[in-house]
Amino acid sequence: MSAQLAGVAPDVRAGQRWRARQTLKNACIRVAIGGLLRVVDALPAGLVVALGRALGRAARFSKRLNGVAVENVSHALGVARAKAVTTACFANAGEVLARTLLLRREGARPSDFVELDEAAAEQLRSVLRLGRGALVLSAHYGPFEHIAPVVAEHGITPAIVVRESYDPALDPVVDAHRLRCGVEVVHRGREPLGVLGALRRGRPLGLLVDLPGRVATRPVRFLGHADVPFPLGAASLSARLAVPVLLGLLVPRKEGGFRLFFEDLGSDPSALTQRVAARLDAHIRQYPEHWLWMARPLARARIEGRLRKKA
Repeated sequence: MSAQLAGVAPDVRAGQRWRARQTLKNACIRVAIGGLLRVVDALPAGLVVALGRALGRAARFSKRLNGVAVENVSHALGVARAKAVTTACFANAGEVLARTLLLRREGARPSDFVELDEAAAEQLRSVLRLGRGALVLSAHYGPFEHIAPVVAEHGITPAIVVRESYDPALDPVVDAHRLRCGVEVVHRGREPLGVLGALRRGRPLGLLVDLPGRVATRPVRFLGHADVPFPLGAASLSARLAVPVLLGLLVPRKEGGFRLFFEDLGSDPSALTQRVAARLDAHIRQYPEHWLWMARPLARARIEGRLRKKA
């Protein structure tokens, strides 16, 4: 069924074309986003962070988002922790958005909020010296957009894989802070060979694996669910190209901000996807306030699990 017949806006990423009304709507959205960014860019950094946290708290009043978050936390961590973790999760998500916007500014230093010590940077360099690049897997946890920029501060040129925006004209806006920080961006839909190219150039290639998009997946055990879809891309690349695989984790610091460290995930691609899920599961359970509990994949896994039990 076409997007028009289904009542869904056409997706140009899938080769479809917008109708005139959708084209006008997207143009208005671009103008609004551009104006909002100009306002944010002019505000003091401290005020941007405060507004971000306030926006995150306000988002908790969405019955849909809050309901999903409360159910996800209750299922994984227990009902007693649901309110506190959910409240903190929304505020922290707003702050992360604000701090990501601050990366757009000249002179912004990702290391002011995320620390990567020299020992961890050297661990990454030693893997890259093998000459095959490296896969650096991470999650939508804490200020994940800071991971690649803080690596770049250590003189290592990273690349990240992203899905292009629904409106191609928004990609330069979305990618501006990444490019300014010295990060190479690979749009997986438009650059099917971009991943291989980045690895052949010896880049550490960043992939977010906890909330899959339109990619091949396999079900894994994750946060109390038996069948959460995780992307298969990392395991496939590891098997085909013998690419080293690291897990990049952000740990909250008592004094504020985060510390980035890397874990070697071994060389067995057959069990890699579940190994990644298990390690992320443990990390999120230890510091749950910084993960996006309003994520829909867990809600879908919970609903599908209930249906299977009824069947």
